[in-house]
Amino acid sequence: MTRISIPRQADNYTEHAAEERRRFLEQHTQAKFQHSKQYSLDPQSLSGNTENFFGVVQMPVGVAGPILID
Repeated sequence: MTRISIPRQADNYTEHAAEERRRFLEQHTQAKFQHSKQYSLDPQSLSGNTENFFGVVQMPVGVAGPILID
């Protein structure tokens, strides 16, 4: 089996680096990542917390109640 390396750059936490990895993943999986490339955070803020960042996913959130606030 041939090992294929995930694209990395000197500054791995940029939109350019994320886009390069999305293209790589789309090429090797035939998946489309049209929603994961829309995000409002700065990729630089993920340094040390997310390896090979390529985007985000939407996750539903909610709140249960009633809530008593003092």
